[in-house]
Amino acid sequence: MANYKNSKNPQTAAPKYLPLPFCFSEDHTVGWFFREKRPNEKTAEFVIVDLETTGLNIARDEVIEVALLRATYSMESFDILAITKVYDGLREPSAPLSEKIVELTGLTDEKLVGHTIDFQKIFEILKGVNLIISHNASFDRPFFEKLMEGHIDSRFYWGCSIEGISWKLGHRKESTALVNLLHSCGYDYDAHRALNDVYALATLLIHEKVIKELIMNTRRGYQIVSIRNAESLSYDELRKLRFMYCSEQNKYYKTIHGTQLNFYLNGISKLGIPREFVEVKSVSGLNAFRMM
Repeated sequence: MANYKNSKNPQTAAPKYLPLPFCFSEDHTVGWFFREKRPNEKTAEFVIVDLETTGLNIARDEVIEVALLRATYSMESFDILAITKVYDGLREPSAPLSEKIVELTGLTDEKLVGHTIDFQKIFEILKGVNLIISHNASFDRPFFEKLMEGHIDSRFYWGCSIEGISWKLGHRKESTALVNLLHSCGYDYDAHRALNDVYALATLLIHEKVIKELIMNTRRGYQIVSIRNAESLSYDELRKLRFMYCSEQNKYYKTIHGTQLNFYLNGISKLGIPREFVEVKSVSGLNAFRMM
């Protein structure tokens, strides 16, 4: 549990953060129920997905951990009623882990030896659901679809809890990093393990009551902002705006929801990038956050 000291007075300890308010048993079969379904209340379900990988390159890197959490929500009040299923699986990669990944995740080659993904359990959690939520879907969706290729053929809407919620403009949050958002709610957890991250995101959605905003923005669809002629652009500055780079097409791109469009267009303009280099394309939640 984190305990930070005040930078102006190193002797004064900041208030301690709370641990996440729920966890699951070792076999992940026990659910959490927050309130009963009311008579005639319509409900639906979504699945939160998080991955750990050997790196950021979809062409060469591999998934080493996948976690899924299934939740039920009210289609009327958008209250999250229950968390009903969880799966966490490890996977042995084809090459040794880098020191950076070992340090980041705490996973080691020894911990992954012999582990494989139970695709049947993933299928059971996804069955009957058409919405997947991820905190950074631009990263998770390509890796997840590559992992699941040949195992499931259903098409899912993807909602991103970074881009589908107006954290900075609407909620006045300083950072969109999951651990920082949890800190702003008074919680702390061990980040960069997939199982911990799906618990953390569920906690955030419940605490901040933002599931309606995320679902409505996903229903409306997203917009892809692309910047061509990328060889002349500043990689560091565009990464600050969380743009990704597509080497095959030599352009930067980012998926956002419409209320953020002017914010990013202004940011691009401040970097001196000509407007004719910028393209904006609308996409549905079915096609958002795929690789370019």
